Amino acid sequence: QQPPASTGVASGAAAAHGQQQQQLAAGWGEGSASGSSSDDMVIEFQNENLVAKRGRRVVGCVPDLICCLDSSSGEAIATEDMRYGLWVSVLLLPAHPLLRTRAALKVVGPAAFGYAVEYQPVALFPVELRTVHELYGCGRR
Repeated sequence: QQPPASTGVASGAAAAHGQQQQQLAAGWGEGSASGSSSDDMVIEFQNENLVAKRGRRVVGCVPDLICCLDSSSGEAIATEDMRYGLWVSVLLLPAHPLLRTRAALKVVGPAAFGYAVEYQPVALFPVELRTVHELYGCGRR
């Protein structure tokens, strides 16, 4: 049996009673969001969530998706909407196997964004899930 497609990682006050740093560099938001205690998650971003850490331990990074959701409504929170006082839940979703190849990781892995982090998948990609191309033959003739 494969693990679930999504792995719930954290729920709490990320950026709530801690700090959130954000700046605009060349039109892209860069920074980090964190909670108030050392056990809270820190998420580094450059327009997209790139690396999630608990203390010094990396719990997720690109190409896996790091998704921040409003804990009460379940709505997605974009990096530019992250702010002090939000209660968020963080989900890590596994990347498709094509994004995990050595060639793909050079372009979409953590090193491509300047992080000295080794990519470790958060979970297996469920084999029963297929891409739009596989389901409908989009773009293929």
